[in-house]
Amino acid sequence: MRKTTVYLREEEAEDLRRLAAATGTSQAELIRAGVLLVLSRDQRRTFHSMGRGEGSSEPVGRWDVEGLARKVYGQD
Repeated sequence: MRKTTVYLREEEAEDLRRLAAATGTSQAELIRAGVLLVLSRDQRRTFHSMGRGEGSSEPVGRWDVEGLARKVYGQD
């Protein structure tokens, strides 16, 4: 197990304290359950080209910002 710090608003901390007391569950266990709930959801992002282009699905390197600016402003 690994220790971490979580900052909660006053009302969140009070609600968490009340829920822990009402259920007989520790605040830490309730937080861990919440984290597991969020992590269990499939959050993979999907991107769509909207028909504006095709790609190879291969990752592209970092943007050459300076090169792009030269090209846009006709300096290349």
